[in-house]
Amino acid sequence: MTWAANSALGPTTTSTAADNWLASFWGPAIPPMKFTTRLDSYNLPFTRYCIFASFWTFIMSVLIGVSYRYFVDGVNLLAGSRRFSLPLQPWNQFLTYVVVGPLIETAISQWLLISLLMKAKLPKSYIVAFGGVLFSLWHLHIARLSAINTLFLGFVLCYSYIYWLERTRSTRMAFEAALLIHAAHNSYHLVLMLWQRV
Repeated sequence: MTWAANSALGPTTTSTAADNWLASFWGPAIPPMKFTTRLDSYNLPFTRYCIFASFWTFIMSVLIGVSYRYFVDGVNLLAGSRRFSLPLQPWNQFLTYVVVGPLIETAISQWLLISLLMKAKLPKSYIVAFGGVLFSLWHLHIARLSAINTLFLGFVLCYSYIYWLERTRSTRMAFEAALLIHAAHNSYHLVLMLWQRV
């Protein structure tokens, strides 16, 4: 995504010095996010971009989970939270976590939220940061570990939504990008969880 002033979407958003400052801030604060923001320089086709972004978020969530298991085992991030359980039927699992869940969350956490924040003329970097945190809190009812795991995914989904909105000037393409990344990300996790059951 181009964070310079000439990338602004007309009257719906603004680009300030904060955009450029936060663009450089992503790297030291969240190194994987700096790698993600370089995707625009490759000008990847839509499908390839979505596959890459979804796999990248999946790898990061697995690394976070492994880090928790081996390095932060003394801190119970699952305490006090409702434990997550999969439905019994694989078809129900697929509908819930790959179709219905991402569709609802994309509509609320990306399309609705980003549209409102852009109308409020917030810098895009703030929109990505706020949207990512809100998306993470959306999953806090499952477990605190789940909220931490989904924080990076939330950043990438919001970033990708704005990136494709600016690249194509199409809300539909932006929505589909966030939806496909989210659905693919969840499908990887679903396969992993089913494999662990075997």
